[in-house]
Amino acid sequence: MAIENFNYKKYREGLADQIKKEPDRQKRREVLQTAQATEEYEGAEILHRAGAEKERKRLIAGGFAEEAKAFEKVAEFADRVK
Repeated sequence: MAIENFNYKKYREGLADQIKKEPDRQKRREVLQTAQATEEYEGAEILHRAGAEKERKRLIAGGFAEEAKAFEKVAEFADRVK
């Protein structure tokens, strides 16, 4: 997979839609676990985190340090939940 040409947002949205449409909770977990084992998921996660870091830096540079701290807390929470 060429990570530069990968539309991670579209991939994440498609996966979220697939999970939301599955009525069975256990099957939703299986869909996510299966996806997490793929190269596409890993690439999407890397690109998503890179975008979040870029946004955090933009907030800090723009004088929005408090917003950037809140952004960091959300990212930390996401890491713990994962």
